Amino acid sequence: MHHQLGVNLNRQKGVNFIIFCNKITVSTYENISEKINIQIEAINDSIANETINIQPMSKQLEEALNIVPSLALFFETGDGEIKNKICGSIFSNKIRFSNKEVRTIEWKPFMEDIKLINRELQNIKTKKAIISDGLSSMAPPLDRSCS
Repeated sequence: MHHQLGVNLNRQKGVNFIIFCNKITVSTYENISEKINIQIEAINDSIANETINIQPMSKQLEEALNIVPSLALFFETGDGEIKNKICGSIFSNKIRFSNKEVRTIEWKPFMEDIKLINRELQNIKTKKAIISDGLSSMAPPLDRSCS
């Protein structure tokens, strides 16, 4: 955006120089300048909008993480529309029921990632603690006797 703004400002300077040298008519100058100024205003508006929407990553992450624990509650207390939206955000395909049962459903990729992280965390919690003296198992044993 800033590059485009610089380009248009330079174009305006060039047009100003050309009118100063009497190379174009005043009406041509006004037409060109108006178009350049419209582009400059649009770029400035875009830059202003980008600035307004900028938030620290920590705030956005906190907002996302606060949604996840509440999801089950939203599903339990929500109406049919809310439940459909939640299911649509979790599963890739439409859910088809047969006698109150459902076939295996494909998860959306981000949910697969979350499930993988969850499994990895569960594995860490269930591994037994290993007492280690901090030495690599690949290193030859040390002679710990006092000689």
